[in-house]
Amino acid sequence: MLLDDGFSSLRSWLWSGPGLTLDRDDGRRHDHAWWRLTGGDTADLDVRLLVLAFEQVTPRTVDQLRFLTPESLRYLQYPTVLVVAPWLSPRARELIERRDLSYLDLTGNALLRTFRPMVYVRLHGADVDPRPPERGAIGLRGPRINGLIRLLVDATPPYRARELAAAAGLSESYVSRALRGMQEQDLIQRRGPIVDVDWAELLRQRSGQYSLLGDNQGRAFLAKNPRDLIVRIRGEEAVVTGPCAVDETGPLELYVPDARTFARAHQLQPTKTEANILLLEPASTSQVERSRCVDGVRHAGYSQLVQDLLSGSLPAAGEALLDRLAEAPDWRVPLRNL
Repeated sequence: MLLDDGFSSLRSWLWSGPGLTLDRDDGRRHDHAWWRLTGGDTADLDVRLLVLAFEQVTPRTVDQLRFLTPESLRYLQYPTVLVVAPWLSPRARELIERRDLSYLDLTGNALLRTFRPMVYVRLHGADVDPRPPERGAIGLRGPRINGLIRLLVDATPPYRARELAAAAGLSESYVSRALRGMQEQDLIQRRGPIVDVDWAELLRQRSGQYSLLGDNQGRAFLAKNPRDLIVRIRGEEAVVTGPCAVDETGPLELYVPDARTFARAHQLQPTKTEANILLLEPASTSQVERSRCVDGVRHAGYSQLVQDLLSGSLPAAGEALLDRLAEAPDWRVPLRNL
């Protein structure tokens, strides 16, 4: 049982110094319990824990904890609220912490904070769910989902699953399942049609499931002057991404249909060290769709560029770009205009 496993885990992880003990209190149910943390050598250490157990915790689950109002906690005599689950994602842990609650999962992630008296325990476990996903569940990993994510980011709501499916060239059943997962993660809001998209967080979550070098076929090359190459590729299928698409610094990263053919055409020398050009064959054609034209050269669309920056060598540049896009959101347009 989850509560039993959580109790055993927390008791084993707590510092077993001078008289620090964890005991079960009364009032136990299948999904919540009362525990008590006491210390024999510390007269003031007597903390009641209201433990809430969930088999799965998503951002939507955390939002449902809003019933823990100051009034309700005062009625319960201000216990420390501890959320227990088999596994908590980094985002779920962040949202729980924002609510000034504590958490514990069975992989070793734990945050226990009490204020009267002060107790602070933080432990780090698994950042990836060790349990296999449910059959039929669709996450944010893989090239197929990328086209849908880019549409959700680039297009302003409202729109329906069938419209997104048609625009992305995906089946409506696939899109519907993917949207249900995103809704559970609180990344989209639906009232029949999709009415809101947390596009910045969606890109962050997608970037955690995507690797610029791992998911795309990449080859490193050396050129005497990479900036000359940018001039020569005007009108070609190459698409600039990465740092050079933001501030023209760092190695030149290009999406190309075929790296070897492109390298021969532009006399690039393959290298394993000190490369200044990275040619990427995209895992999905959606990565080069809706590119932007900058001085006659194709640049990756913002929703792809952010992913490439966050999952590449300059995540800080990706976060900075997200901030700029949030300040000037007119780059997002209705779905019919894409």
